[in-house]
Amino acid sequence: MKINKLDINNAKEIKYFYNFVCKIHDHGHSDFTKDFFLFKESMINKNLIIFLSHSKNLIDNYFMIEQEKKINRTIIKSLDISKIFQYHEIINTIDFSTSVETGIRDSETSKILSNKKFRPTETYNFMELEKTNYKGSKVNIDEKLFQRKSFDIKTDLEKLTNLQNICFRNHHGYQENRPQDILREINYIKKDNKNNYILGLINPKNEWVGYAWSYYNLEDKIGKLLMCGSLKNYRNHGLASSIVNFSINHLFELGCKKIRLEVDNNNSFAKKIYSKMGFNEYDNLKWYELTK
Repeated sequence: MKINKLDINNAKEIKYFYNFVCKIHDHGHSDFTKDFFLFKESMINKNLIIFLSHSKNLIDNYFMIEQEKKINRTIIKSLDISKIFQYHEIINTIDFSTSVETGIRDSETSKILSNKKFRPTETYNFMELEKTNYKGSKVNIDEKLFQRKSFDIKTDLEKLTNLQNICFRNHHGYQENRPQDILREINYIKKDNKNNYILGLINPKNEWVGYAWSYYNLEDKIGKLLMCGSLKNYRNHGLASSIVNFSINHLFELGCKKIRLEVDNNNSFAKKIYSKMGFNEYDNLKWYELTK
């Protein structure tokens, strides 16, 4: 097996890699965009290190290394991560002073379960809701205390940023965001031919106390609940259920046929809410920490 490092500043090489990933099944912790220019942009902006494995002059595997310096973590994505220790050139590139992690879906065929160099850490459930199975119910909230508010990028960007950081600060793999980071994600979703729908709940002081961030693509009629949360002092009042139900209804009214989300396997409270709405688990993402 030959291995070579991809030059991310070489458009021809990126196109070669792009053509490969377009032909293979979805895998790992995230899906690749199908838009080449956005694919190229993300490769460069994230300053990724990518190695390609070849067999008979054709790509048969890859190893994509991304450093998340804010949280001292390195993520590796691969079509077959079990083969990574065959390549000293790749291993020598990885900073093992960080937490080195990889995400693998149950739907993938992998041989790492018996490999002692991979230690399981976290599991996330992929859930899906078909429109015909939706069992949403109207959750009444005190409209004197809380109002729904559609996201306004001019007035709400900093409020959304602060709320999301508070809600997810202690979640596995979460990097604290700045307003420009949230804006970059919003624009990335737009460029990927998807539409953002961000809905907030505000209190009488005009403070954001809860939110749901979803997006949808009317070409494939699939929506995704990307993030949702509420401040700790405002939980157990039906706020999260209310805003999630409202968002789901909105996506279905726009023409979505199904909605997907990811939820921490240990978050039994959220999973129970989603199950009551009609969501069903269709895959799992398991995170592993690599040891040298």
